[in-house]
Amino acid sequence: MEETDGIIIETLRKIGCDIEDDVTSLAHFTTEIVIEGVVKCLLSIHPDLQLNHKMPPNLPARYKLCMEIAKACKDVAGYKGDLGYETFLHGSQAEIRNVFVILIQKLPKVNEQPIADSVVDPFEYTMRKIQNDILRQLHQPWLPYFCNPSSDNSFPFLSADLPNAVNTGGRHHLLKLSSVPTIQLIPSLIETHISELAADKYQYKFPIEKGRNFKREPEFLPPAQNSRFSLVRLLNFTDGDKKKKKPQPPPKPSHLGGAPKTEGLPTIEEQCQQLNIVMENLERNLQLRQEELVNATEEVANLKSIIQCKETEQDTLRKELDRQEKLLALLPDAPAHLDRMKSLLESNKEKIAALEEQWSNIKKPLEDEYQRCLQFQENSVAEKLKAALESTVLSLRQVVKEIRTKEDAIEKLQTHIESMPSSVLTRTFYTQRILSIVANVKKQNEEMHRVLEDVKSVQREINSIQGKVERTFTVTDEMIFRMAKSDEAARRIYKFLISLQTDCSDIQRLVKESGNLSREIKDLEEQAETELRRNIVPKLRQLQIDLEQIRQENRILEERVNSGGKL
Repeated sequence: MEETDGIIIETLRKIGCDIEDDVTSLAHFTTEIVIEGVVKCLLSIHPDLQLNHKMPPNLPARYKLCMEIAKACKDVAGYKGDLGYETFLHGSQAEIRNVFVILIQKLPKVNEQPIADSVVDPFEYTMRKIQNDILRQLHQPWLPYFCNPSSDNSFPFLSADLPNAVNTGGRHHLLKLSSVPTIQLIPSLIETHISELAADKYQYKFPIEKGRNFKREPEFLPPAQNSRFSLVRLLNFTDGDKKKKKPQPPPKPSHLGGAPKTEGLPTIEEQCQQLNIVMENLERNLQLRQEELVNATEEVANLKSIIQCKETEQDTLRKELDRQEKLLALLPDAPAHLDRMKSLLESNKEKIAALEEQWSNIKKPLEDEYQRCLQFQENSVAEKLKAALESTVLSLRQVVKEIRTKEDAIEKLQTHIESMPSSVLTRTFYTQRILSIVANVKKQNEEMHRVLEDVKSVQREINSIQGKVERTFTVTDEMIFRMAKSDEAARRIYKFLISLQTDCSDIQRLVKESGNLSREIKDLEEQAETELRRNIVPKLRQLQIDLEQIRQENRILEERVNSGGKL
């Protein structure tokens, strides 16, 4: 148990219990140390507990605190045994050791230490709340809105007659088709046929007048490609539409009034084929024009780059030309220009000499000032370096002093480690101890299984023998009973057999009862040993002392109350 006590003491010191160095086993634990250790273990397991680890001065408060600690041990640590306030106040070493072992097993690991809640970030709190609400809504079963009894949605019902009803509400959204010029026969025929089909299908006649060229309205005119495909789509009418109504011949053009009527008109299929051929030619021409447009844009881009290069060259040539023109303008009166240039040079030299003289007058005091500032700076830098060197020396001395103090502390700690008791053992010792305990447990388990197998085998033998005896008694009873009907001696034998059977059953019952009594005696002896180990008598004496102390405190309080009431 010394190793177990050493582990318990080291663990309690790690979690912050104030245990002195001379305490090496649970025998040296006082009630205050027990209460402090148990409370700090419980707080390490569950930080939200509100328990005080200091012993109160009066006894009722101590009993109340111990009862709260016992309840917390059962609720938080899952202690299964008998635990009460007397365990912490007057408990034995074995009971206190069991409590500490269970609490230390429940302590969180190093990477599982509970982190105290700091100031909660409002953003994190809001996001956590939103996440919880979303999860709660996702786990709820979905119901349609009309199955929700608290829904206030209402939808009005409108009734309407629907036989052959025609919706003309969107008539103003329809495209207005205009006829092609009637100067061309085939397009005029197609336009007339389309208008008649649309009139039959939609009961709406488009305003197409005979003998008149309609102008196309730009706001209702669709693109050329769309109009072409719409014409083809409308031309694909069904045979039923053909049978319903035959297309009327187009009106006679106004500029052909006296011309005779043509009789061999082309059919609609031929007109469609002609239109398809025309469309293919137009598409082919459009592709060619697009390719020509792409080539033309590339040529335009190349020409633009060439023009930019030419413009830059032109600018450089223009500048060179201006310079040459200025030089040519100076050539006719060259001597006068040379004299003027010489006079300008001389005047510039005089100005330069005057400026140099002025600069020398200004430069000398500035140089003196510069030298003085430079010398001052050198002196200040030297002083700074000197101060830095002195501070470095001082810090070096301080560091050397700290190193010496730390070396002394290391030597002291080394001597302290060497002089520490054997309870603080190495990891290998604990590992070997655990392995030996596991081996002992395994051996005990094997011994237990062996004993159970022996008990089972004995029980099987007892059952088989009992079955044989019962069968033998039954067969003998039947045989002697048949013989007893005619023989007087057989009757006496039968009576003896019955008495023998009852005596054997009584003996068997007594053996079972004696076995049960022996087991109960062993259980009672074990309970007596455990109670003796618990030191019940000293506990009862201590409880009587506590009871007398509580009564004394109650008398003092009553006297104080009575004296206060009299005053």
